Amino acid sequence: MCRKLLIILGVLSFLSIGAATCRPVFATQEDRLDPAPLEQLAADFRRLRTVPGHFGGGKWNDDVDRWMGTKHRLMLELGTRLGRCEFSKPDVIQQLNPPRPNCPQG
Repeated sequence: MCRKLLIILGVLSFLSIGAATCRPVFATQEDRLDPAPLEQLAADFRRLRTVPGHFGGGKWNDDVDRWMGTKHRLMLELGTRLGRCEFSKPDVIQQLNPPRPNCPQG
């Protein structure tokens, strides 16, 4: 659970760097990884975020655990789109939901 939170926080940190420089984080608008609407990608990410997977104490799940699996690709695409100057921190939180509180340390 904490590992997922750290990944999400890392993505959000990366987004803030991209917003500060006003440049896309991973790709340009024309180079999108997925043509789906932002709201759909965010909804898919929020859904996969609730799946425990191997690193969250569940069974291995390619969609959430595999490098460049569905969740990973969604995070990259969301980082690209939300990392542009037009999105503020509240915009990102509205799309992705805030990080989960009370993550045990250790």
